[in-house]
Amino acid sequence: MGEADNFWKSGATGPCGPCSELYYDFHPERGDEHIDLEDDTRFIEYYNLVFMESNRDADGQLTPLQAQNIDTGLGLERMAQILQGTANNYETDLIFPIIETAAKLANLDYYSATAQQQVSLKVIGDHVRSVMHMVADGISAENTGRGYVLRRLIRRVVRHGRLLGIEKPFTTQVAETSMALSAQAYPAVKVREQAIKNELAREEIQFLKTLDRGEKLLAEILADSPQQVSGKDAFKLYDTYGFPFELTQEIAEESGITVDEAGFKRRWPFSAIALKTPTKPLI
Repeated sequence: MGEADNFWKSGATGPCGPCSELYYDFHPERGDEHIDLEDDTRFIEYYNLVFMESNRDADGQLTPLQAQNIDTGLGLERMAQILQGTANNYETDLIFPIIETAAKLANLDYYSATAQQQVSLKVIGDHVRSVMHMVADGISAENTGRGYVLRRLIRRVVRHGRLLGIEKPFTTQVAETSMALSAQAYPAVKVREQAIKNELAREEIQFLKTLDRGEKLLAEILADSPQQVSGKDAFKLYDTYGFPFELTQEIAEESGITVDEAGFKRRWPFSAIALKTPTKPLI
């Protein structure tokens, strides 16, 4: 199918090569005509083999690698989806028990929930599992590097819990389900169980205070139906109320508008770096 569809690269330069992708067809009865592999209601790519044979330089030239190889990978969650016959990865037994715990706390039934509620439940199920493993590996929430990735994930969990109507701290309860699912395969999860709970509890309580203040102000801004949230307003939310810029973006996008990121950066002396590795406390 050509380089656009069947070629893998690690970046603009570096090792690369053609690839062979394996798809599973959930509905072969639909026939072979007009097949669209992007139709995720029918197909799922579960396996990929990259024939790592070339190196691409800065000029785009390809030269043969001295040690050619095949890089292969299969998605565990995707294989579970196929074997269990679920509609998506989230509904497999790897993640769904976490979602059910969150749904119970929100007094919801996943299958009768609205599409947006299901999205929030999926975010919680996916992110809590990621957070659990990150803390088990020794990562702590902070304002730089991988610690900031952890902090952002926890904050998204908390916000989506709030969207579901969960007003009280809940992340440790959801994490207990996640840990029960993973502890046998990943013993470090059990060893670090209390550290995982402590990290979640501390970040959740701190962020709830920030969330209350920032959401009220942002709601007032959005109530005026602006075409875009100004960089000035986004920076005020960040600088005065500790409201993360990326969360302003996410909430604005839910209302169908953008945020003036360039205007925000002009007010922050470290420019784009501040958005990824802020040195100023965000809580």
